[in-house]
Amino acid sequence: MARNKGLLLGLFSILMITGCGGGSSTPANSYTITTFTSSKVNISPSAQTVAPGSRATFEISVDGGSMLEGVHGCDGALDGSTYTTASITADCVISSVYTPMIQQNVPDTDTTGPQKTLFALVALKGQSKELSLQDIKQLVTENQNSLNKFIITNSNGKAWIDAEFLDWIDLEKPSYVNYSTEFEDDVIDALSRNPEVNLGEIDRLVIMGTKGDDGIGCYAYKTAATYGSEDQYRGSLAILGGGMNSEEGFFCINPGRIAHEYGHTFNFDHSETAQCPLPGLTVPESLFDLVGGRCEYGNGLMHDTMGTDADYPLYSTVWRVDAGWIDESQVTTIDEFGVYPLEQSSVSSPGQKLLKIYIGQGMQQKDLFYYVEYRKKLGLFDPPEFGVWDGTYSAGQSDAYNIVVRHTDFKWGPFYGDLLSYQGKGSRNRDKVLDLGVDFIDEYRDIRLSVKSIKDDHDLSTVEIEVHLPRARIVPSYLYRFETEGETATFSVKNISSDDFRVNSASISGRTPDGFEITSNNCFDQIIAPNAQCDITVKRTALATAVISYVDIQINDG
Repeated sequence: MARNKGLLLGLFSILMITGCGGGSSTPANSYTITTFTSSKVNISPSAQTVAPGSRATFEISVDGGSMLEGVHGCDGALDGSTYTTASITADCVISSVYTPMIQQNVPDTDTTGPQKTLFALVALKGQSKELSLQDIKQLVTENQNSLNKFIITNSNGKAWIDAEFLDWIDLEKPSYVNYSTEFEDDVIDALSRNPEVNLGEIDRLVIMGTKGDDGIGCYAYKTAATYGSEDQYRGSLAILGGGMNSEEGFFCINPGRIAHEYGHTFNFDHSETAQCPLPGLTVPESLFDLVGGRCEYGNGLMHDTMGTDADYPLYSTVWRVDAGWIDESQVTTIDEFGVYPLEQSSVSSPGQKLLKIYIGQGMQQKDLFYYVEYRKKLGLFDPPEFGVWDGTYSAGQSDAYNIVVRHTDFKWGPFYGDLLSYQGKGSRNRDKVLDLGVDFIDEYRDIRLSVKSIKDDHDLSTVEIEVHLPRARIVPSYLYRFETEGETATFSVKNISSDDFRVNSASISGRTPDGFEITSNNCFDQIIAPNAQCDITVKRTALATAVISYVDIQINDG
């Protein structure tokens, strides 16, 4: 949960898959060992054919920017750079797991370089202390799947946690209300009196504890702020104190939830979902208001750390670009029809990681986009149920993927806005809205996405997506509110295509269309040439009730 003001840790990586099975082309008296190769790890030779009961050896090398985390398959063992299999009794596959190394000479910013973080255990008066400092260290830094490894992997080695830990400190009060600023100030006051703590050196502060009777919530602030009765601390703040109607004492103290709240402190918003019937996805007429449409809000995007909290597979590429963890050169902003390549976003690779398609402006003239990213099950943190839902969890499917289509939220200002993603309705939300043979069509904003091919080359796996852009641009595309009755606003309709089009009609639609009327329309039945524009003026007719509406403009007979 994000609040107006916001922390966690990690390193991570990948290239993995295992598999066994008979090969019809292999003679009955021999078996084939194949390797799951990558752009970062070389396994030589790439394949061997051996007699039953024989062993085989392979040489492993890693590029300079990555670190080998392990080699798996064929019941083998790694000794130095040599991987030796067990006695081979069936065809098998050898795979590697790697992580990015911490990059040298990274700028020390709010989102890159070392993130100085204090993890402090805090107890309310009389509260049991069921967590140990070692428990927290295990979660944050001292295990193979630590939060620090998660952060390093998501950031491609550009951010890591410089962690400090503080054992239990006691507050004088036995309870606080959830999300209490009094609790926050009391904690800062107590920390400022502790000789082991120098709050002036801390970038991020994570308060952790067992659940109280009322709980103190699980939340984080998205921007740095000042805390304490005497403003002793300025920085990011996350609270992981239980509550939330959970019967479990450690409701907030699990890797996924910590990663989620820590992500907020990097200014990452939530990933929500719109669940829509398939086939024939119908994107809502209004991206601001889903009420009354065929789509409905879901519970957060699966396999996204800022969506559901149970696992922590990956932060969205959108947020990672904003944080400087993925290079801007790996983002394609599309301004013309074409077919665009997109590499998987799950692990580090050199290609394009994000497609952006402009769809207008939101509150305070913030530019809004459709985003497309390609998620493939290559990550150490990917949950076993990543694959297409078939009634059972399909663990270990390295070929599982999802092409995610989402856009930023229209409702908020320039520093706020969840990502809204689209999923098929039902089937535990695993139905895909964009895939080979499944187009994503937004008829209301005149956008179509089609998958032309999927080239599966492991961590260089690439999809090619054909993008049809809108023919018209409306400016402003969104107005948050009309303040007074009779207030007017003028919208310009500009032809941004290469062909003429005719405006057939303009009308007010939406949940409460009677709240507005069109008072001027010099677009009607006009031929609009490329780069030309026309204007439509709308007036608010009554302020008795709140209204949410939109202007429906039809061109070329729909």
